[in-house]
Amino acid sequence: MGQELEIEFKNMLTLEDYELIKQYYFKQSEPFKQTNYYIDTNNHDIMSQKMALRIREKNHNYEMTLKVPQEVGLLEYNEIVEDVPKQGERLDKQYLPENITEILNKFNIPLNDLRQLGDLTTYRLEKNIGTGLLVLDHSIY
Repeated sequence: MGQELEIEFKNMLTLEDYELIKQYYFKQSEPFKQTNYYIDTNNHDIMSQKMALRIREKNHNYEMTLKVPQEVGLLEYNEIVEDVPKQGERLDKQYLPENITEILNKFNIPLNDLRQLGDLTTYRLEKNIGTGLLVLDHSIY
């Protein structure tokens, strides 16, 4: 599907700060829901390489993303997939898109040990503010 360079800045907010930002930038907006399902080995072989592999479910569509660190930011490899493996279930390596498989092999990630380890549901608000995309998340682990 494609690649993109991600450069993001994240801040943890108090509930008061969250509500102030929501009221100022997103007064008329409704959040959309997305769930990220994180994939790694039980030994966290992907995370130990400072990478991340997830499947994002949004509007009943599923996109697998592998994030690979660069000198600045993260290079994201994105591919559409059919569904999400159940939590704890081993991922069939045939399920992995070819370009993601190649990168994981390059980093010696044991493909037979990949499984869905957990998920995060986010209610997200987005607004383009000229200098970039402002995103306000309420996340539930």
